[in-house]
Amino acid sequence: MESRLKATKAEIDNYQAEAKKLRARMDDFESRLNLTPLREQELAEVTRNYDNSRQNYQSLLQKKLQSELATNLEKRQQGEQFHIIDPANLPLKPAKPNRLEIVIIGWALGLGVGLA
Repeated sequence: MESRLKATKAEIDNYQAEAKKLRARMDDFESRLNLTPLREQELAEVTRNYDNSRQNYQSLLQKKLQSELATNLEKRQQGEQFHIIDPANLPLKPAKPNRLEIVIIGWALGLGVGLA
């Protein structure tokens, strides 16, 4: 009888220890469950930061591609630019008005009007 009583007490102690462990696990699960809204907010913030970073990356990538396109276009247009091969020569005397001719015509007209 005593051995049965000791065995029963040992069994009760084991069950109490197991119940204590189960209560501790239950408290742990409850605390995790209470942290769910906080984790949800953190996930939303991380997702928002990721989206912002991705948009910034896409913007920078687009600017880089536009810059490369402009550089390639400028390199292609360098061959189309005009360069002066032979610079212009300045004349030694003016082409017009011919002063000597004007003076001779003036004398001839003056002489003609004077004789008339």
